[in-house]
Amino acid sequence: YIDDVFFTWNASEDKLKQLLEAANNFHPNIKLEYHIGKSLPFLDVLLNNDNGILTTSVYHKSSAEPTVVSFLSDHPRHVFRNVIQTALTRAVRYSSTFEIFNNERRAIRLMFLYNCYPSRYINEQFRLFFVDYMSSSIPSLLPMITDESQFVALYQKLSNQPTAKQTQVTTNAAAVDLIQNTQVMEASVTRKDNKFKQNLFVHFTHEARLKGLAREIHTIHDSFFKNTIHGDIRLVVGNRNNPNTEFELSRKRPASSILKDPLKKIRRNKKKNRRLHMKKKNVSVNNQLPLATIKPSAQFQNLSIPQDLPTKKIYNPVDLATSSDPTLLLSDYLTMPDSKFKEMLLTSTSNNINTDELIELLNQKEILLFIRQLTQLINKLNYSQLQNEQWAYYHNLGITESIWTGRVSKKMAEANSMCYTYGRSKVLIKQRLEKYKLQCQKVQDTINEHTKHIPTIIDMTIITNMINNLIHKDQYQLRLELDRRKTMLRLDAEEHKLVDHFYNLKPRQTEINSAKIIWKAIHEQQGILHEIAIFQKWLQLHTPGSTSTLQDIQLPNINRIFTSLIFNETPSTTEHMAKQTIAKAEAIANHYDNIATAAKTKLRSTRTNHKNVNLLDQINIAILTREHNMRQRGIYELQRKFQIIFNETPSETTPPNLYHT
Repeated sequence: YIDDVFFTWNASEDKLKQLLEAANNFHPNIKLEYHIGKSLPFLDVLLNNDNGILTTSVYHKSSAEPTVVSFLSDHPRHVFRNVIQTALTRAVRYSSTFEIFNNERRAIRLMFLYNCYPSRYINEQFRLFFVDYMSSSIPSLLPMITDESQFVALYQKLSNQPTAKQTQVTTNAAAVDLIQNTQVMEASVTRKDNKFKQNLFVHFTHEARLKGLAREIHTIHDSFFKNTIHGDIRLVVGNRNNPNTEFELSRKRPASSILKDPLKKIRRNKKKNRRLHMKKKNVSVNNQLPLATIKPSAQFQNLSIPQDLPTKKIYNPVDLATSSDPTLLLSDYLTMPDSKFKEMLLTSTSNNINTDELIELLNQKEILLFIRQLTQLINKLNYSQLQNEQWAYYHNLGITESIWTGRVSKKMAEANSMCYTYGRSKVLIKQRLEKYKLQCQKVQDTINEHTKHIPTIIDMTIITNMINNLIHKDQYQLRLELDRRKTMLRLDAEEHKLVDHFYNLKPRQTEINSAKIIWKAIHEQQGILHEIAIFQKWLQLHTPGSTSTLQDIQLPNINRIFTSLIFNETPSTTEHMAKQTIAKAEAIANHYDNIATAAKTKLRSTRTNHKNVNLLDQINIAILTREHNMRQRGIYELQRKFQIIFNETPSETTPPNLYHT
């Protein structure tokens, strides 16, 4: 490259030096400087000789600073995008292996973070770069190369493209050839008359003390040129061409995100949401007024109608809360009233224990306090052990089946009727394992220390059995919640895997739209069918003298249908109204089923005109597989709701003929 030369040498180093010295003595004006080694920089490439295998990487001088165009500078937006794209292109071209490229990619990311580039902006530009050049084997949801074969494919694509300098040389050569083979043509340009021909412009530096200077200049001009041959010349005096702060800001305006208040949009949305909430609240109050004037008949007294129908599908408030905080399912035995704690202990005793002696024992405050504290400690120990088992399960699942964590955008999750995230990171799982393992040890040590002060009149075996029975019964909902999380992790991971597989098939937009319609219809159908099943079960268990109402089980669609029947239909028996409600709900479920069936039929009708029939069959199979998984997920979710609402076992929860085919 001009006066830089790089070559490999298989002979001895002494012979190489003799050759270079001979070249140095060839001409007095030629001086060669050479460097010999297994790792040498050549231009902006670093070459390494690893036992005869040459590897290349990007060369960074030791004195070089990790600085590029700062994101805070006043440059056009495309400059920052081009800097990132160029750095990635150079890393791919100069890296000979995937490992070298991956290290360079990390260094590039750190360099841009150092120069104030937002992390989200860097990720977006990385994504756009890999989307443009990635192969078909890379997932479309998260376009990032992960192995050597994908890197080789990317390297070959970029190597076949000309560099910027090669493109410029080709363009210049084509321009020279075009000039040599083109006849010179003269063109006459007609210019418009200069409208400022009779104007004289005078500009001066603007200062506050020179406000009257323009008027004085006009006076001087008139005194000399008025009533002369130059009197038609118009004088214009101004100072607009002088730079000032206002002028500079108007020329180089910062980005709108810098000028605008970042919290303004958030405050505006909050204000808008408050107005909508107050509007809905007023409508709800207005709707309650006619309800209050209607005297409920005896046939509707046990079917209490909620006056404010919820807009979200909430089946159990505690269930939603424990999805993020399972400690809400734990009882605090230290703050519990004495009477309630004694009652719970007595109900957990076996039949062979003398109840009178136990009551007499619990009436002593010191003994009751000792048992309270011991119960609370064992409760914490059992909770820590359950959590330790839970996180150990997550860790084993990640090691054996590679199910750790996954995430897509909320917009994509909503469009495909799926959850947007699942699982926990590997680092967090290891941290929680260590946390609960240490917590178990600390609580166990506290229990051992507490039992040293046991009163002599207490039979520790009987007390321990009572406490264990009490806690085992009291933590039933907690165990159900933790088991639910295990199952939901597998189901959510399978959902993401199936959706990712569908998009990896590269379906057309019409096929994507059909899949979204089918999955959305199935999702809505599952919701209404769940409400029907829960409502039917509630009717079976409901008795005329029961105080349980539909407000205890929040079913938005059933409540809406039932309310409309009460006010729009002629009064009838409770049983008849319930049957009508179920019939209308089933009609809605059938409507969703018809929507899904129509979308499937439309998709199959494109088979005759499809260019790749095998690909269409694979897409249909992927859609149906996801649909089957959604139905299996629905069965499990319904079992979970029955366990919470009616305290039933999983085998009793699925009614016959619940799901349509």
